Amino acid sequence: MNSHKLSGFIQARFEAYDRGRTSAFTSTGAGGTGQAPGNGGPSVGGPWNGFQVRRARLKLTGNITDRTDYALQVDLPSSGGFRLFDAYVNVANLPTKGLDLIAGQFLLPFGFEMPYSSGNREAPERSMAFSETTASSPVFKASTSATGGVITGGSVLPLFLNQEFDPGAGLTWYPRAAEKSNKEIPDDKKTKIQLAFINGEGSAVGGQRNLNNGLDIAGHAQTSFFDHKLGLGISGYEGSLPVRSGAPVAGTPAGFVSAVRLLGGVDLSYTAPWKTNFRAEYVGGVFEATPDRAQYLENNHVQGFYVQLKHPITGRIDFVTKYDEYMPISEGGKSAAGLGRMDLIRKSIHAGFLYQMDSATRFRVWYQRGLTPFDPSASSGPLRDRLGFLTGEVQVKY
Repeated sequence: MNSHKLSGFIQARFEAYDRGRTSAFTSTGAGGTGQAPGNGGPSVGGPWNGFQVRRARLKLTGNITDRTDYALQVDLPSSGGFRLFDAYVNVANLPTKGLDLIAGQFLLPFGFEMPYSSGNREAPERSMAFSETTASSPVFKASTSATGGVITGGSVLPLFLNQEFDPGAGLTWYPRAAEKSNKEIPDDKKTKIQLAFINGEGSAVGGQRNLNNGLDIAGHAQTSFFDHKLGLGISGYEGSLPVRSGAPVAGTPAGFVSAVRLLGGVDLSYTAPWKTNFRAEYVGGVFEATPDRAQYLENNHVQGFYVQLKHPITGRIDFVTKYDEYMPISEGGKSAAGLGRMDLIRKSIHAGFLYQMDSATRFRVWYQRGLTPFDPSASSGPLRDRLGFLTGEVQVKY
């Protein structure tokens, strides 16, 4: 019998920088050629505070038969355009018993934080080494040039830009078959192995087709120990991305080359007897592009990690603190726009409180502080500041 469910969540936020009274910010916005400023806030170069609906998700799921189900999810934020996220069909016991086949557009099976729902995650955004959006790094420069092949000095993009969801096909195997439908075991603690063939470009506003002649492979294997208190996972990613081969010549952008992406990761979580939860994750490998993805950078290595602690204060209030670090160039001898690995490293510390008012409503107060300069290419002035960013949010699930 067919059954269908409509669900989702809304995240309404107020955000502000803690150093908004400096020349790094404007009182009216800036940029653009029209009747209104092109640079809104909160952002460096624009206003230092503002409200927004960060996420407004609608998800339709359902069982078509006893073996086939589907999901369709869209996002309608107040800034940015309509985006298609989930759009897949899942078939159980195909091609053989114990395997699930998924086809369409679905979550990237890499690590813990990437596929973990933004409606459940403690921090407002993912850590930079595991993030799909520049919204994860408001305390760091992430702008890019409008001209292909021009490096923006001091700018660093997230490692998995736009790749929270990616079109493709994959398989999931539950070695302990009874765990698959056991709702008492959190999904991140079930023993399972995932392998997916994907385009590698992710999802973008307006849609995105494959941009290179080949498919990427991503996979994640996880299990748990000690009555599901200790979780362990390993991940792998092999693929490529199109990157300009060099700087423009006489104003004409250079052609594209296929840059290697070869990454490995490990994630670990542990819940102590006193209910404190510890989580850590690491990623590293080859990513042959400059930190802003403007040019090819042969055999460039990257690495990043985070560690997080969550402790219940009361039955409804949790305290969370987190440290994350990302090195878009992790080896000596390589540079981008004259900046090396220690210039471009991104470090930040976070702390916040979560208040679960009821089963649907959660309040979040969060502070992120950059431990490295906003723009390492700036020689002096407010762009060299270590910025802080405050988020106040109410989330409702339905």
